[in-house]
Amino acid sequence: MLIVGEGTALLLESLGKPYVLVPRTHRYGEHVDDHQLEMADAMERQGIEIARSPGDLVRFLSAPKAPKIAADDEALCQALSACCAHSTHKKMMLVCSSGGHYKAMMRLAAFWQKFQSVSWVTFRNPTAEADLRDCSGQVHWAYSPTNRNIPNLIRNLLLAFKVLRDDRPDVILSTGAGVAVPFLLLARYVYGSQVIFVESKTRLKRLSLSAKILKALSGFDELIVQSRELADLYPEATFVDSHVPMEVIDPRQGDGEINSLSFRDSVLIRTPPCLGARESHLMLARLNSLEENPPSRIVLDMSETRSIDGAGLGTLVDSLKIAKSLKSKIVLWSVRPDIQAILATARLDRLFKIEESTQTIRTYVKPETQSPEKAASVRHQPIQRAIDFIAALLGMLGLVFLALPIALAIKLDSPGSVLYSQMRCGRLGKPFRVWKFRTTLMPPANSPHSSELTRLLAPKSRVGRFLDKTNLDKLPLFWNILMNDMSLVGSCAPPMSEVGSFSLQQWSKLDAKPGMSGEWAVSRGMIEFEDVVELDPQLQGDG
Repeated sequence: MLIVGEGTALLLESLGKPYVLVPRTHRYGEHVDDHQLEMADAMERQGIEIARSPGDLVRFLSAPKAPKIAADDEALCQALSACCAHSTHKKMMLVCSSGGHYKAMMRLAAFWQKFQSVSWVTFRNPTAEADLRDCSGQVHWAYSPTNRNIPNLIRNLLLAFKVLRDDRPDVILSTGAGVAVPFLLLARYVYGSQVIFVESKTRLKRLSLSAKILKALSGFDELIVQSRELADLYPEATFVDSHVPMEVIDPRQGDGEINSLSFRDSVLIRTPPCLGARESHLMLARLNSLEENPPSRIVLDMSETRSIDGAGLGTLVDSLKIAKSLKSKIVLWSVRPDIQAILATARLDRLFKIEESTQTIRTYVKPETQSPEKAASVRHQPIQRAIDFIAALLGMLGLVFLALPIALAIKLDSPGSVLYSQMRCGRLGKPFRVWKFRTTLMPPANSPHSSELTRLLAPKSRVGRFLDKTNLDKLPLFWNILMNDMSLVGSCAPPMSEVGSFSLQQWSKLDAKPGMSGEWAVSRGMIEFEDVVELDPQLQGDG
């Protein structure tokens, strides 16, 4: 069963039913704030199943369980007894909304049952009617809903005048939420009652709106919080740690294995928070293990993946290959927008089906505010970029003066085009086009299968030999540096046509931008011949 509030969780706990918490968020217009995300974090530490993505729902449904919510109510009751004693105060009024606020009040019965007279102000619902049917004191039903509802605020204010005038309580205890504001303000300023406000234990980092309003208007004598962060933020408040510490194994933390499960005819594999080289080998091993019993569909749940590098991109490509060999469909779930932007840059989004209905990831991180730069597990060096930019400007200035004479020399020396171009694979698989002055007698083929090594082995013209020796043929590469596709220093950018045959090690090299120095090293033969051939399957012979 799915739940969205603490009150429902407490009800299901009493019934012993399996449940999973689906926190409502402000981002999707489901709540006024994100306090349920805070509640989810607190409850997860106590062993409660939390569904932050569709993949979490699948994992829960595959093995549902009925956990227990641990809470130290005795400590809270002792703190309340220290604030006011039932021996000196006889009449108590309890003010709370429904749901979790009502359940929290009921758990404090050991404190308020000691008073001679106890009256209630809450919302009418079947649970409250059944619980308070035999209540010895008065029960007053407030008007709901109260969230940003001005008419009900006025109705509750009028009700507060009538109830407080008739009951005249010595102490008012409230666990929130909106209904508490008019009652507590009138009780304190008009009728002189002692007012105690107990903030919900689900409020870990920020006070609720009703608590903020009451605090700003000094609407209570005592504020009790159940979070260390709130206690540090409001030192005048009384801190009660009602959370019982429990040793809970985080289901996201594996013992060196990739979290996966089978459901129906599909396999769900959760990708790690950082998809890199180490995790890639584990993922591919898990995928290869499906060979004995291939599923009809492989689902990669990327809800936990916040960063990805070149090896991670290579893993996705290899996953696609394995799925095709198994004749299985492969889909991506819950891909964060920043990760999706990286996939789009590498043009991998065209190869995978990303199910848009699974994009509702419920975490504090707002995907729309994350940049692909932060999601990529690579180094960002602003100083190096500044050096590259200045060098590119100077290089482009030289190109302006030298382009025309070089072009005329190439044309007079041999027929063919002046420039040679090719699609290359840049940082994180980003495709870009390089331009160089032609150095060969015949123009190199611009087919998808042409390679840098093919061009290097072609016979050079007289002008081409001069351009190659002086590196003048690489002057147009300064444009690529200016456009941030390349750097001054880096490896040679491989052709896009060879991306499909990359190994994970070669994908890892794409964590950094390619460089002009790599192009110069290849033309000078300053790298091993086998390394170049490894990047060019077209030239790999049989022996």
